[in-house]
Amino acid sequence: MLHRSGYPLIPLLPEFYHSDAASRSELVEEVKNCCLHNGFFQITGHKVPVDLQKKMMDWNKKFFSLPLEEKNKVNKGESTITPVSKNVLTYL
Repeated sequence: MLHRSGYPLIPLLPEFYHSDAASRSELVEEVKNCCLHNGFFQITGHKVPVDLQKKMMDWNKKFFSLPLEEKNKVNKGESTITPVSKNVLTYL
């Protein structure tokens, strides 16, 4: 499914929360494909409260509006994030 702006929407169905292995596998595959082919997506139907979503978006906007030098000062520590170029998604 696509948002009106053209990016993929991935619905998080109730079955996901009830240990349905097939639903989880399907979701993982959809997210993997979006990461590999689109680079971004939106998950709908999750249980994250709207007020928390708004707070996160506000902080994202604040951070990404900073000059590059300021953003580079952020201590990334022992990050578990691996660039896609490392083929991390091929093992999902």
